Amino acid sequence: MSVLLAVAGFFFLPVYAGGANGDETGSFRFFAFGDMPYEPGDEEQVTRLLHSAAKEDFQFFVHVGDIKSGGSLCDDAAYRHAFGLLQDLPLPVVYTPGDNEWTDCHRDACGNYDPGERLSFLRKVFFAERSSLKLDQLGANHLNDTKKFKKFPEIYRFEKNGILFVVLHIVGSNNNLAPEWPSTIPEFKERNAANLYLLKDSFSLAEKKGVKGLVVILHANPGLENTSWSDTSSWQKGSGFHDFLETLYEHLLSFRKPVLCIHGDSHYFRV
Repeated sequence: MSVLLAVAGFFFLPVYAGGANGDETGSFRFFAFGDMPYEPGDEEQVTRLLHSAAKEDFQFFVHVGDIKSGGSLCDDAAYRHAFGLLQDLPLPVVYTPGDNEWTDCHRDACGNYDPGERLSFLRKVFFAERSSLKLDQLGANHLNDTKKFKKFPEIYRFEKNGILFVVLHIVGSNNNLAPEWPSTIPEFKERNAANLYLLKDSFSLAEKKGVKGLVVILHANPGLENTSWSDTSSWQKGSGFHDFLETLYEHLLSFRKPVLCIHGDSHYFRV
């Protein structure tokens, strides 16, 4: 069985990956962070730190979602402003949306927006151009390049020095699965199918290519710290994270290389 390392919460985290050498087949560093900036006062500190980090030997940044607080407006200006902060960084930014960006936008404090409409707008702002966040420099393959999953430019993968990175769109608020809101059901089912497709296909690709390891990036805390891998019957089948956990578990059983999962949302730093 593969070894799963999960890193979660509200954090800045430099991560080493790859082998022992500094060339294209060796080690490299990337800088992971998430759930920030929340307040206007955070931006100066966060931006200063990231620009300072970019002068070191990091190859790219990873932002695991929540580019704004869950109580601030979801207006167009908020998205464009957050996008500008990431776009201005001198390194590629591997970004996955958080729940504050769309699923929670129906809240009064957020402006009573339609979450589905906000998700569509987010995709247009952050993923319309592959060069916007410099993902083209990483050779990212986006799921919307396939005929079956045209809606999902935010689900993608890339390989760096023998490590395969898989970026999924799994968010808090139960992954937008809310039976009391019937409109969430078709959205969840479609996105869930897209996530599972890329996850399964990426493990198959990793086996075929003999990669050194696999990194799974998502926003939500799927409850890994509470998951009993020895008793899968305890998993909540009504949860928006059940299918992801089940699929991950099935592939960990046979995959013999390290797997790192990086997520945010629950605001506690855990390893």
